[in-house]
Amino acid sequence: MLFNVDFFFFDNQSYGWSERMFNSQSSIDGVPADITALLALRIAFLPTSMNVVYTRVSTPGKPPNSLLSAVSDADGKGTYEIVSGSITMPVDVRVLATLQASDVLKNRKFLGGLVSQDVSGDAFSPTDPWITAFDAWANSLLESNWVAATTYKVDETQESDPIQSVDYSNQVAYRKAGRPFGLRRGRRRTVH
Repeated sequence: MLFNVDFFFFDNQSYGWSERMFNSQSSIDGVPADITALLALRIAFLPTSMNVVYTRVSTPGKPPNSLLSAVSDADGKGTYEIVSGSITMPVDVRVLATLQASDVLKNRKFLGGLVSQDVSGDAFSPTDPWITAFDAWANSLLESNWVAATTYKVDETQESDPIQSVDYSNQVAYRKAGRPFGLRRGRRRTVH
């Protein structure tokens, strides 16, 4: 069965973003162990001023069944050390990671939590500690139950396959920050 797994991040100024992964298990019981293992590797290239505050496991479909779990500061705080003189980049500055299962099935993940020591203009040239941490995270995706997946909107069918390769771009992307967690989609009607 395919599960959506969302990681919710906050920086020290309470700006947030989320990153969605897909996990394939026979039941939801095995997903939390995979989340714990991946979370420990993801915070290794997340600056110390940022943290993961929640994880959510949900089933695709409408309505989804969800399990939201708070992440303690001790378990979710970033551990990537910032070099003296560097600053954390705004949360809308991201690097594109591509999780590829086949020539036609891949997921694009915009990873936040970048630091100025790794970014020069639009170029992304990470330091060795970032590369080492990213490689450990990528290897975990390759060796576990994480998959690349897609849902076809016409009939809600899904396709997923084990991830075969993980790579990151050498340029940063500027992603529009989303709405704060908990706010409804759309605009409120105004009465004139």
